[in-house]
Amino acid sequence: MKYFKLLTLSMLSLAMLFSCSNVQSKDNGKPSELQASDILKKIRKGEKIAYSNAIVYGDLDFSDTDEWVLTSASHVTVDIAQDIFFQNCVFMGKVSSYSILKDKKGKSLPMKKKVRFGGNVCFFNCDFRDEVDICEANIMNDMIFSRSTFNKKSSFSRVLVNGSTCQFTEINANEFFLFANNTIRGNLNFMDAHFSRNFVLSELTATDLILNNASFDGKFELSNSTLYGIVQFNY
Repeated sequence: MKYFKLLTLSMLSLAMLFSCSNVQSKDNGKPSELQASDILKKIRKGEKIAYSNAIVYGDLDFSDTDEWVLTSASHVTVDIAQDIFFQNCVFMGKVSSYSILKDKKGKSLPMKKKVRFGGNVCFFNCDFRDEVDICEANIMNDMIFSRSTFNKKSSFSRVLVNGSTCQFTEINANEFFLFANNTIRGNLNFMDAHFSRNFVLSELTATDLILNNASFDGKFELSNSTLYGIVQFNY
């Protein structure tokens, strides 16, 4: 019964995101084309980020801004207040949330740039042609990558998701997929996901873990994790 409640909540969260997002797309049905740098400019201006049926060129690095706050001796934090919403989009470059701080001359400094997302982070039914590296991120609400395809190595590490759900349902991971050292306040859902290569799920802290009907062509490792609720496997 609890499993079906989790599934219902996941679908409701997706429905709420779709209904609340004023999605930008072309009326003729053809995908729009835009540069990742244009998206970053909108983020810096505090404008709404909601795209559907688009092709994004260039690397989308959410930490790529000079506006940050010093939060520790080794970290600065980039604050993104608005929801991030992409549906049916293709990303030709890398997607990341972490970088090394540099001075005005471009020299690397011994400090990391982390991102705090104040809203939801949603990439629904998206196609990632290059690497995805969501690292050192603090997400105040939900994180959703459901029905997306990862064509290169993908890494989610040291991420804190404060919302009720973190969804990777029906994803296709065609290369190595790492999900390590993350804290999920709610449920983590990989239902109906397919992993063509190795999938490492380690040092996880979460309430519930759903892996119903997930398939693995490579090795699957679940280790050093703490789960406070249910763990659901069904093959």
